[in-house]
Order: sequence, then C-alpha cells, then structure tokens
Amino acid sequence: MNNILIMTDSSSDISLETEKEYGIRVLNIPLTINNKGYYERVDFTYDDFYKILNENEQIPCTSHITAPIFCDEFEKAYNEGYTDVIYVSINEMGSATYSASISGRDMFFEEHPEAKEKINIHFVPSRTFSFGYGWPVLSAAKLLREKNLSAEELVKFLKQELKEVDVCFIMQTLKFAKKSGRLSATSAFVGEMLGIRPLIIFREGKSVINEKVRGDKNIVSALANYYLKNVGENKDYYIITGEDEGIGDELENAIFEKTGKKALGRIKEGASISINAGPKVLAVVFHNKNKNEL
Repeated sequence: MNNILIMTDSSSDISLETEKEYGIRVLNIPLTINNKGYYERVDFTYDDFYKILNENEQIPCTSHITAPIFCDEFEKAYNEGYTDVIYVSINEMGSATYSASISGRDMFFEEHPEAKEKINIHFVPSRTFSFGYGWPVLSAAKLLREKNLSAEELVKFLKQELKEVDVCFIMQTLKFAKKSGRLSATSAFVGEMLGIRPLIIFREGKSVINEKVRGDKNIVSALANYYLKNVGENKDYYIITGEDEGIGDELENAIFEKTGKKALGRIKEGASISINAGPKVLAVVFHNKNKNEL
C-alpha cells in the first residue's frame, strides 16, 4: 500500500495551521537578519517580520534549504514508512533550494542504498512564488485525503495546476525592491515620484511587469480587472496581503460585486516575497485561462 508524503517549503506561504491540518510537511526557509540566522515561521510571525522590514535599514536575506537538510528529511520520511515523497519547490530560477533537494536525494540514497527499492522521491519545480504553488500543494493534499490517488496521479495533477494557477502582485512602494536590488535606484526613484505601482506576474520562473498602475487608489481596480479579464470557469481565488489587511477587503468586495464570489481565504505574505516587495503588497491567486499565452 502506498503511503505518500507531500512536502514543500515555507515560501509557499502555507500556514502552520494548514500544514498541520492536511499533513503537509513544510521545510522552513533560512533567513539572515542583522548577521544572525533565523527560520521563517519558526522565529517570528508574519507581522513580526513586517516590523523588522520597516525598522531595519539593512534588508534581511533568504538562504536556500541545504542538501544535508533535505537528506535528513528524506531519511526521516523513509523511517516513518513513506513509500513516496512529492516535493514541490520554490521557483528554481530564484533559489538554489530545488537543486539542493536533488543533491539531498542523491546523498540519502548514497547513505541508504537499500532505500532505493522502498521509497520514491518525486520533484515538482513550481517556477513561481508564494501561494502560486502553495494552493496547488494544498489542493493535492486534499485530493490525497479524499481520493487516495497514486503518487504519479498527484504529480500529474500538481503539474497541471501549476500551469493554470496564477499569482498577481502589486507593490505599494518600490523602496524594498530598490533595497533588494530588484530595481535600480533610478527606476525606483522615478517610479516613486510618478506614483507607479508595478502589477507583477510570474512566467516560466521570471517576474514580468504586466501593467504599470498609476497611484495607490488604482491598485484594487487593477488587480480586480486582471482577475476578471483572465479568470476561467473556476472562479475560486485567494487574496494575499501584507501588513495592510484592509485593502484585501476592498479587493474581495470589488471581485464580489462582479462575480458574487468571496475569496476562499486570506494568505499572509511571507518573507520570500516581502523582502523584495515590502510589507505592503496586495495579490490575487486564481486559475488563469490565459496564463500560457504570455
């Protein structure tokens, strides 16, 4: 009988509560803040991290999960009797975590050659960030519980979901993108002066500015319009917010007025996005019928 473990990392923005409820194993991303090491979701809450971003001139930085940690996690899963591990990773073009997971598997099988016939380790690179892969992981965990699918069926499902699920962000300030090096100082200065708020999507692992929104007052309508223009038959969606949760209400109301659909839930923006985008962001996550056309 198959015993399947679904694994991901904390950049998926899956909460501790969701992880526990659905039996997902979430590996926490390491961070460095003022030259000290921490782990996301372990050493501070999301709100604590927003405060750190606002109060420290030196921007924190994330590190990748190392191969030895993956080796230990695969060994743990093996000892627990799992026959399959499915690991869905943070965007492999923005982090070395995915390649480290492959190395971790090789280390594990080198140390435990007898395990090769007993446990299969599957890798699914997400090519996106945040709940753009957190939602597919959660959906796969629900399917595993409800329908007891095989590992191969779950991997196929995850790959299809990752082709369809879209996450669209707007930063309410360019200051943090400048600090992190995502924008040049000149671009950030000009953008702030003109009140430009980039509407960002991810395609094939790369961030793409889909639209340049002028002014904070247009953020909600821009995101709502992006959703309404691209949503397919499945109109379910999640909303991601940072420290300003009230703007999430505005976005949900704007979408509800047009569709009669409330968000499935609210997600707190984690460190991997907020380090680059800042603590004030707004995003919508949904199945985009046009995602593969860009």
